[in-house]
Formats: sequence, structure tokens, C-alpha cells
Amino acid sequence: MSSDIAVSIVIPVYNVAAYLQETLDSVAGQTFEDFEVILMDDGSSDGSADIAKAFAGRDSRFRYVRKDNEGVSVTRNRAIELAKGRYLLLVDSDDILPEGALESLYRAAEDNEADVVTGKLMHLRDGVYTTVRMSEMVFSGYRHRTTMKESPGLAFDSITCGKLIRRSYWDGLGLKFPVELSYCEDMPLAFRLYANAKTVIMLDETVYLWRVRGEESRSATQSISMRMIEERLTSLRMIDDIIREEGVGAGIVRQKKMKSLLMDFNILVNKIVDMEDEEMDRAMSLIGGYMKEDGLAEEFRNIPVIYAEKYRALMKGDRDRLRKLRAFQTDRQSSIICRRAGKKILGVFPSAILPLRVADMKSSVAAEPLRLRVKTVTAADGRITAGGCAYIRYLPVREPRDVKMSAWIKDGDRERVRQLRIEQCPTKTPFGIEKKSNSNRVAYAGAGYVITVAKEDFAGLRPGSYRIFIEWEACGEKREAAIYPFNEEQIGEITGSRILEGAVSSIGSSLRKEPIFTVG
Repeated sequence: MSSDIAVSIVIPVYNVAAYLQETLDSVAGQTFEDFEVILMDDGSSDGSADIAKAFAGRDSRFRYVRKDNEGVSVTRNRAIELAKGRYLLLVDSDDILPEGALESLYRAAEDNEADVVTGKLMHLRDGVYTTVRMSEMVFSGYRHRTTMKESPGLAFDSITCGKLIRRSYWDGLGLKFPVELSYCEDMPLAFRLYANAKTVIMLDETVYLWRVRGEESRSATQSISMRMIEERLTSLRMIDDIIREEGVGAGIVRQKKMKSLLMDFNILVNKIVDMEDEEMDRAMSLIGGYMKEDGLAEEFRNIPVIYAEKYRALMKGDRDRLRKLRAFQTDRQSSIICRRAGKKILGVFPSAILPLRVADMKSSVAAEPLRLRVKTVTAADGRITAGGCAYIRYLPVREPRDVKMSAWIKDGDRERVRQLRIEQCPTKTPFGIEKKSNSNRVAYAGAGYVITVAKEDFAGLRPGSYRIFIEWEACGEKREAAIYPFNEEQIGEITGSRILEGAVSSIGSSLRKEPIFTVG
């Protein structure tokens, strides 16, 4: 399909009056302006229609269409049929596009002839931004230009919103949202998009804010019903069909299974414990049946200990143990005592949770990201210093010699540009944040660092944006992360000091509050 319109933004609308205006404002305010918006109203009854009509009346790029209530899948399919753009961007009507996100997505697609461009997600709740676990897992294996074969961790990215998709590629695959699903309907499509794409571009920036609603309109991940369980299982079986049809490699299959265990079933299992006994038994039977069908028990040794124990209890139909495990995970998991034993990390659990009490924590550590915190920032004597701590949950770092850290200036593709000076040191607060009850059951006292940055570190760099990363290694585990959070006062102190003036033209902050240094 050829068109003079660059991007079609598809927004299904249904009873979102409390959020719709903010969503539409975020789209209308994008720096890239060559787009159309299809507002497909699925029979709203709460005032959403008035908001959408008014917006379309004053901005010709927005088109309002109303139809009878038929569900989100039919609504998206109808809207896509009307779309004329060379690219598609799906946006839910309560979510937000950050400023500049559309331009970043479009430029990346055009510059790389990409089939799909994806970026980081963040949750938005009551004005607060937090990381999305799914997005962390995808970007832990970051590659700017990739395919699913090269980056099987893309299997963790199971939503279609926030991605820029070449329309000819979408049509070539004959994609449509499954009308029999109103929950998890985009999981099979996201998997097929990645499985067939010749070029996927990963943008190392936040391009989509996924709203977590309040109690008055709880999202599907905050409540559960038998229908939701059945539809998630149906969606997973659709992905299994795609795996058989496409003949994807073993690495992708394994990542799909890991995603199911770390996310899909964790969501379900953590909620079914609140069901009445009879309904919970039925839910355990359904979920356990799929786990056996997909051979998921073979991967239990590769997931965190508590996850594995929950799933074993579920497959045995032991609701009392499952409830105890869930309560422990919620209330007391941070109290696990972890100790090094040679190259192993051992966790000591209450006997009521693990009869043998001691468990190998390797799989728990492997599932954890690098937690990196900035506590102090100073600008003086021609230097900027940032101090904080970096650690992996459950992996003891008692002394600085237990871990190896290096600091780097990296460009937008996370390529190393300059190495910075870093001093490893003890830290008084184990988590690098306010001390909480039981937070000192794992020793992170040796996880402190102080990074020094000077004007000469940025001198002569090519124009562009740069961030500071810490590369971290201990006990066979390797991670990297950009330093954050920098608050506005800290950014202001660095800018006001003018220490980097002449080498750095501006200093900003990402939504994750990572400092971004612009050269040129």
C-alpha cells in the first residue's frame, strides 16, 4: 500500500473518558507531524465519544469512527483496514506517547529499512514512572539492529503497542487480531512479527508509557477471572502453533518458555490464590495441564527458586502450599539469607517454605537485572563525581574485591567511547536506597562506587547523545546499566558548574532519570 501519509496511529476507544484526553494530547504534541490517527470507538457509553469527536473536530489528522461494541480485536482490525500510512503504530487509549517518541521510531525505521522498530516501555501510575520487567528482559540483550534469531529475548516482548510496523510487512503476513480473544490478544501477533522480521531495530530509549490504572478500574494484570486464564492459555497455544509453523530455533523456543514461567504464569498464579477453593482448583488444573503439555517442568531448574516451588505446588494441586509460597514471596522474600559457597550462591529458607531449607540461588540470580543507584553528585575542582551502589539481588558482595566494575561513556548504540575513572568502595545502605526491614539479609556492603567525569572525557567526541554505563561482574554474572537516577537538582548543579562547557552542549535526563550528555 503506497500513501503520502507516513504513519497511521490506531487507537481503539472504549470507556476511557478519564484518560483519553491525555493520550490524545500526547499524540498531537509529537515533534514528528506526518501522521493520521484512527479513533475507532467500540460503542463507548461514558463520554469518551465526546472527547474523541471534539479532538477530531479541531485537528484534521484525527478521524473519529464509531461502531457497535464488538471487542478490542475487532476494533483494531477495523481501524487498521481504514489506515493509509506507510507504517502502523498501535496505541491504547489510556497510554501515553512520550515527547519525540514518534520521530525516533520513524527515523529509525526509514534509516534502517526496518520491518519493526521497538523501544523501551515504562509504567505510568499516578504520575510516577517505573520500569517494566518485560522491557528490562528484552533490553538486557540489547542489539540496535537485530532479528529474533540473533536476539531470542524478543520473545519476552509480547505487546503490539508502541512499535512502529511497516504496513507492507504487516499486510504481507496477513495479520489480524484474533477476534475470539479480548485479553492477551496481541501476544501471538507480536511473536509472529518478530519471528518473520528481517530487520528489527531496538531503540535504547523510552518510547511508550503503559498506564497502570487505579483501583477503580483495575487492569487485567491486577485482577483475574477464569475467562482471563483461559484466554491467556489460548494465546500461548497460538504462539506454539506459530513456533511449529515457522520452525523457529531452539533458542527462541526456550525464551518463549522462560517468558511464560517468569511472567505469564507468575501473573496468573499470584492471583488465583485469592480465589475460592473450588475455583482455584479448576484454575490450577487448567494451568497445570498446559505446563505439562508444553514441557515447562523441564525449565523449573532455570527459574527463581520461589517461582519453581509455586509451580510444583500448582501442578500437584496443593492450594495450601501455593498460598503459603505466594505469601512468603510477597511479604518475606527479601529476608532470604544468601551466602557464597565457592562458586555457588546458597539461599537459606524457612523449613515451612523449603523442607531442605537450603537452595541453589543461581537461577534466581540469573533472572535479576543490575540494580544501580546514584546517591550523591558533586561538581567541584573541574570534576563531576557520582557515587552510589550497583548490585544484583541475592548475590552477596561483602567487599569491593568481590565485584569488578568499570565505567564508560557510551553512544546511542551502547558502543564504548571513553573509559571513565571509577573507585569501588563500601556502601552503608545495602540497597543504595532507604534501608527497609530485612533488607540486610544479603550483604551488598561492597557494592559502592564513585565515578569521576571531566571535560576532557567528552572532548573530541562526535556530535550525538551519550550516557554513562557501569559494566559489572561478580561470581560469573555480567551485567551493564546506565547510571540513574539523577534528580533535577543534580542535573542543575552539573549544568550550573559549567565544568563540561565547551565539550558538552547540554545535559538532560531520560524518563528513567538517566543523565544524557549531548555533544555538538
